[in-house]
Amino acid sequence: MAVSRKKKKRKYKNKQYPYTKEELTEYLIKKRDELGKVPAKKDIPEQMRPYYRVYFGKWCYALEETGVVIPSEKTLERRARKKERYDELHKKLRARAKEKKRIKALNRESK
Repeated sequence: MAVSRKKKKRKYKNKQYPYTKEELTEYLIKKRDELGKVPAKKDIPEQMRPYYRVYFGKWCYALEETGVVIPSEKTLERRARKKERYDELHKKLRARAKEKKRIKALNRESK
């Protein structure tokens, strides 16, 4: 007998978050100026942390996008290589899916 799982209710279904991207950006810059260094995640109040992830993804991306940190050339090169590997793998998967006539499963390129 299968156990049914209740779907977790999302607190903000319609994307009405309590903080805007601009507010989070301003707070991060203000915190940098206040501390005199790049703020760590622990320097940000706990109730704000999830929204940095919602708007920016990883913490390092939040720091970069707000201008608090400038990524190094090495970081940019590493990301470019990673993207190339991903694109190459995706191309192989599409070719394989096309052979097996499962092209609808990998419809990423149309987006």
